Amino acid sequence: MIKEKVIQEKVELALRLLSLAEHELSVGEAMDIIRSVSKLSEVASQTLALGENRGIIKRENNRIFILTREPFSFNIVKRECSANCKRCGKRIKICHFVVIEGQESGPYGSKCIKFISK
Repeated sequence: MIKEKVIQEKVELALRLLSLAEHELSVGEAMDIIRSVSKLSEVASQTLALGENRGIIKRENNRIFILTREPFSFNIVKRECSANCKRCGKRIKICHFVVIEGQESGPYGSKCIKFISK
């Protein structure tokens, strides 16, 4: 029960991050965003399935199209740190975090946060 709830929370966060991204992504780019929330395969498959069911994304020929953006507010918080970017793995000293409804996702480097929050 607890595991399913945690997975569902991660799916919702991953879906919101996906909806912030560019209008068109490769499957690999979409998976990078999803994996920044969780590396669990259940989270990835449920995120893509739920996104399609809700009409937020469409999968076509190894591409993910963002069809709609869910209405929610988010903030990007920047602070000094010493960490690896959750998307690309690069070592960073200035960390960016996406905060959605009190849930923080990150850290991301400056290039990856721009990619995620276009």
